[in-house]
Amino acid sequence: MARTRTEIVEGAEITVVEDTREDLQDFLGTAQEIESLEGEEQKKKLEEIFGEEEEEDQDKKKKGKQTEEAEKHQEEEIDPRQSSRANTDVVLAMQIADQVAAEAAAETPCYVVHGAKILCSMGSREARLVVPLDHGLLLEKKPQMTIDDRKSLTNIMCFGNCFSADNPRMEQAAVDATNKYNQEKSQTFWGKVKSFFTGPPKTVDSASRELQELCICECEPCFSEEAVWEEGNEKSQLRGEATLIQPDTIVCRYGGVIRIIDNGQNE
Repeated sequence: MARTRTEIVEGAEITVVEDTREDLQDFLGTAQEIESLEGEEQKKKLEEIFGEEEEEDQDKKKKGKQTEEAEKHQEEEIDPRQSSRANTDVVLAMQIADQVAAEAAAETPCYVVHGAKILCSMGSREARLVVPLDHGLLLEKKPQMTIDDRKSLTNIMCFGNCFSADNPRMEQAAVDATNKYNQEKSQTFWGKVKSFFTGPPKTVDSASRELQELCICECEPCFSEEAVWEEGNEKSQLRGEATLIQPDTIVCRYGGVIRIIDNGQNE
């Protein structure tokens, strides 16, 4: 409850409203005091106050009514500037290099051997095309490859990180990033002040498509039964399979176009 009293200030009568909720008055006073401190002094004071608060009953932390705006931010809040997505300029440069290499290869098709370099339009780095056991023919002392060599993590290795929002791992990556951001934000000075009234940050278990497109996740190539290396050399076959040539491409289930950028013969 609040109480009022009347005072005369510079000849005018004013009404002063006093809040008798001592715990709130003390807290706001302490908040102003902490805000005026700097560096280690502020950190020490925060630990002194909020360290003790963590041991109190959780119901006390939930005082006050959480506004609709605060609830909305807690559900989907993430700062794009703090996103771990790779620099777009680097990705663009890789795509340009990929296109140049593909165009050059198209003019002079070359057989592909174990160790060839490949690049995915949704990946963060180049990978290798490998074959655990040769098909019976070597080029430059390396096993030659066929269009059937398309198994994930057996022939087509990991491209580092994946940028595709169609990757089922991306939603979990976005959820983890959101919860981490909300948790870190709650540890700032004003975050702790806010948590005192509204309780700890809400943990989310889903993320919007827009948030997923800002994140990255671990790459694991995945191919449908219909996915094949395009443009294989049907005139040259190994064990009944067309040989693989450098202009060939294959599409990942998550939308990435995988190209051979180096046939591997000269390495």
